[in-house]
Amino acid sequence: MRDDISRSALECNHTTAGRDWLNCYYAAAEPARASLGLAFRVGTNVSRDMPAARTSAFGLRAKPEKTAKSVSARMAAYKFDRHHLFTATLDNGQVWQQIEGDDRVADWNKPASDYTVVIRRGMFGSYNFQVLKNGALFKVRRIL
Repeated sequence: MRDDISRSALECNHTTAGRDWLNCYYAAAEPARASLGLAFRVGTNVSRDMPAARTSAFGLRAKPEKTAKSVSARMAAYKFDRHHLFTATLDNGQVWQQIEGDDRVADWNKPASDYTVVIRRGMFGSYNFQVLKNGALFKVRRIL
């Protein structure tokens, strides 16, 4: 941004009239003022070819890193807690736990290695855990 502002300010040197030069100079500095959260100066006329001022990122969630849209793996182990919520360890080392409030009950009775799962992103930052050839979706969170 500093380079763009300096370049714009140097362009003001093509303006000979004192008042027009000063207005041009102030307009060139407006993106810096905006990024610092300062108010726009009264009477400045920001030129159309000026780069748009960046707005503050305060309060916004950080953008997530680009990651895979899903994970597919075989189960290495699974167990149920006293509320019959499961914790599944995948053969890739990931451990996923069914979240409280998910009312689906897993009825697995085969060895863990017999189950292949796909985990996809759900809405509002959730994750959907699906055992292939079974079809049921479970809400899970990754714990390891």
